[in-house]
Amino acid sequence: MKHAAVALSVCVALGCRPPPPPERPDAGMAQLKGVVFERIRGDHKVLRMEAPTAELDIDGTRVTLNNLTGEAQERPDAGRYTLQAARVVANLEANTFVVEQARAHDDNNRQLSSPRLYFSPDGGVAVAEPPVTLEGPNFELRSEQGARADLASEELELVGPVEAHVWPVGDAGAAHSAPR
Repeated sequence: MKHAAVALSVCVALGCRPPPPPERPDAGMAQLKGVVFERIRGDHKVLRMEAPTAELDIDGTRVTLNNLTGEAQERPDAGRYTLQAARVVANLEANTFVVEQARAHDDNNRQLSSPRLYFSPDGGVAVAEPPVTLEGPNFELRSEQGARADLASEELELVGPVEAHVWPVGDAGAAHSAPR
């Protein structure tokens, strides 16, 4: 112990510094596998998200989730939604999210898809980049100008001209034969 203290004193006096850590291309990112996130309010599971891989920056403010699947239900009496995305980039400091290749489904067999969706729970609004498609059991709506959703009221507005295709309820083949 005495020799270590002397060696340390000599090193400090001479201005010795430890060697820098070896450089890696992902030096600022932690690679994670099998990521699961759940938010529970009381006895109710509000949100569950899973990603086979993710990256977390070294200061913990930015997370990238790859091939995300998730399920959300704000209140026990509200509808349940499922989400699939190629990638989700979350800025935890700003509480903002960018969802790429987003596809969401609800309990009423409706599906919304967009190449990129931006939202902040604090702002209460989600904005989808065009083209946005909303499909249901007997309809398909497509907007080339995007969409806007109010998260509190769960209302969706397709922006700009909307192309609509509607067919009779129960016509199982109509969804596959509707013009695109």
